[in-house]
Amino acid sequence: MPAPRTFHLTRHLKLRVDQRELSVDSLKDVIKCPDWRHQQRRGERGGFVYRFEKTVFEGKTLVVVAEVKKSECWIISGFFI
Repeated sequence: MPAPRTFHLTRHLKLRVDQRELSVDSLKDVIKCPDWRHQQRRGERGGFVYRFEKTVFEGKTLVVVAEVKKSECWIISGFFI
């Protein structure tokens, strides 16, 4: 799957970025180059919702849930596990 070129932030994500001390750039990086990707379901916009994971620093894994359709990506949520 080629990396998306256009990213959109959902309302849910805009709330979670501040609450969870995430940066939008790090979320985009996980989507562009994940360690692991799993397809979840069909999305609301006609794409597929994926769960992307990447170990970012100090053994923390950043998880990003996003819908991808062609070259567009709607970032739904992000969190550390």
